[in-house]
Amino acid sequence: MAVAKLYVEGDLDRQLFVRLLAGLPGVASAGGKDLARQKTARERGNGLRTYYLRDRDFDYDPTYRDEARPLIEYDQVMGWYWSRHEIENYLLEPQLLARAFGGRVTAEEVEQELLAAAQRIRFYQMARWAVGRVRRFQNFPNPRKIQTKHPSCPNDYQLPVNMDYGSCSDWATTSTESFLQTVLQNVNQDAIQSYLAANYEDFTLEKCQDLKWVLHTFSGKDLFGSLRVWLDKKLSLSPKEVCQRLVSWIDENQEEAFAILPEWKNFIDMIRSL
Repeated sequence: MAVAKLYVEGDLDRQLFVRLLAGLPGVASAGGKDLARQKTARERGNGLRTYYLRDRDFDYDPTYRDEARPLIEYDQVMGWYWSRHEIENYLLEPQLLARAFGGRVTAEEVEQELLAAAQRIRFYQMARWAVGRVRRFQNFPNPRKIQTKHPSCPNDYQLPVNMDYGSCSDWATTSTESFLQTVLQNVNQDAIQSYLAANYEDFTLEKCQDLKWVLHTFSGKDLFGSLRVWLDKKLSLSPKEVCQRLVSWIDENQEEAFAILPEWKNFIDMIRSL
């Protein structure tokens, strides 16, 4: 049975893939990766062939393999994440911009500006990756494990014997203390400094001359932000307006867009074959 629905994160993704998939399958914006996963799981539980597609972000290391990677839970493919950081990273492909804005920019010019943008923001990307890895790899406690009921009241309709201010204040403090200590153990200066040091060695000026590395590793939104002045000067457009123009051009020139971004074509062929 064919895929019935594909959840994507936001409106830009939805605009693109509503056009590219043309209803096969239907595409809906979930409002974020967590909501996309939750909605997919819920609809799967109701017997629907629903999947989701998300940005890679800082949750997975880049593979540089130009293919969407599966998200597997309970031995089932629930969805996929892009090989590049986020959807904007694809819209920054120099050939795509050159074709969409033919005569106003060249692919070589876009690449040159992109690599300069990467050098300007490399320390910020280094820091974002450090925070992202701390968040990803450390053993964070579940906030719901903080008990909001007094330990002497395991059942409904029970109340503590002592409910004066001091007793209630002391209990609230001790109830959250173990959670706080676990967080402090994991989010500490040693952990963040370790990741920052490793990233400092990785985010070199030489690496910032590697377009593929930049487009897979850096945040596309941040790259667009670093290009804001140049885009305004060259195209008289904001990053958001550039993205909207690119969506329209891709819709009208799908075969050419697929030739520039074969990862998208391979993804569409793959989900239609399921």
